Amino acid sequence: MKKFNWGKAILFNIITFGIYSLYMWHKVTKNTNEVAKSKGINTVMSFIPALLLGYITCGIYNIVWYIKLYKKQAKIARASGISLTPCAKPFVLLLLTCVPVYGFYVVCENNNRVIDAAYK
Repeated sequence: MKKFNWGKAILFNIITFGIYSLYMWHKVTKNTNEVAKSKGINTVMSFIPALLLGYITCGIYNIVWYIKLYKKQAKIARASGISLTPCAKPFVLLLLTCVPVYGFYVVCENNNRVIDAAYK
């Protein structure tokens, strides 16, 4: 499982013109699903099919998928006794992640906490 530093993620995303974020989202989804399986929690759809459905639905499915991913991370956190950033409300999180720099921070931090939950 891969942890992400949000500063490096932003830098790599800028350098690669957004391609790095595709890799990051793939790994975050994979990490979340691995930990969910180990905790007996249902998994969320993989990133690539979700991305393709997002294109078909003009981005609407991406929002739905993102909320589902965050809910899975929150369920893992509750099962492990840890908290996520910044709150437990997925709609508030969705609004906050519209700010790109803060969005990368939230994604990276939640991914790292989910990975830590795997080892609790």
